[in-house]
Amino acid sequence: MSRRWSFRGIGRSTCASLFTTECGRGLRAVTKDRGESAAASLLASQRREVIREIDDIVRGVDPNGSPSAKASAYCRTLRYTLLSTLGALSATVERLSGLEGRKILVYVSQGLPQTPGIEIWQYIDDVFKACPPHSSNPGSST
Repeated sequence: MSRRWSFRGIGRSTCASLFTTECGRGLRAVTKDRGESAAASLLASQRREVIREIDDIVRGVDPNGSPSAKASAYCRTLRYTLLSTLGALSATVERLSGLEGRKILVYVSQGLPQTPGIEIWQYIDDVFKACPPHSSNPGSST
């Protein structure tokens, strides 16, 4: 039986491909580690930081800040990561098409967002919905 490992970078992570005829073995290798990836941990940290920055703007700690500018920057980063991942997957499929025989590509992730960063826009919407009707600043009590 012929086995060959191929390592490729996809986004911020590395993808290991096992070329083998033993599908069960490959699936066990992929599902072995179910912990949070470093990329997912970084993403959660970035999301918390953006929410903290938005809260600072709303409370007046950063009066020159813009919640929409913070959200837009965060969304651009997520969109770039998403497009990089999709591009890498597309390139992998393209390269595999040159090999003879049947192929199976198993992509394991914590998901790909349909609308990158929508949760931040929803957070901003919720903050401003809670704003008193006569207040121009959601964090003020006037």
